[in-house]
Amino acid sequence: MKRLLFLFCLLPFAAGAQLKPYFDMWEEADVIKHTLFSITYNKGKISDSCGYVFPPETKTVYIVNEPYFKRMPDTMNGYNLVYINPDSNSRELYKIQKETKAPILYLSYAFNYLEFYHVWVLPIKMKKKKPEYQKRGYKFHYYFQHNTAKYDFTKIECESWE
Repeated sequence: MKRLLFLFCLLPFAAGAQLKPYFDMWEEADVIKHTLFSITYNKGKISDSCGYVFPPETKTVYIVNEPYFKRMPDTMNGYNLVYINPDSNSRELYKIQKETKAPILYLSYAFNYLEFYHVWVLPIKMKKKKPEYQKRGYKFHYYFQHNTAKYDFTKIECESWE
């Protein structure tokens, strides 16, 4: 009986299955953390149709620090997360991004529309004097379930504008 139980416990590993870790989302700040988790878990790849936010060989991701960030991690899935103010040190960030191709991302707060929440991820390309937000963004959709008081991830959309 113990061998049979042991076999069932090891079956996902033997089959080569990878289980994506469950991410509990109770607050709006958890939705933003899940957005970062999704990007870093997939090594910069948003989805098959959207492509990559940053190259897979990236080690450090720069994120625009916002007042609505609460208890944000410094590392996630092997990536160093550095929170910055791009307006105050734009020349230094310009040099870093030019030399290392380091991604700089802006994450919006969770916009609320009925039970749906949206988090925008916008890549930033640094210029010598100011940051330039790219004309392509990624919108992460979440649904708030009232019966469990949790957020559920639903989908990702790529948006482009001119």
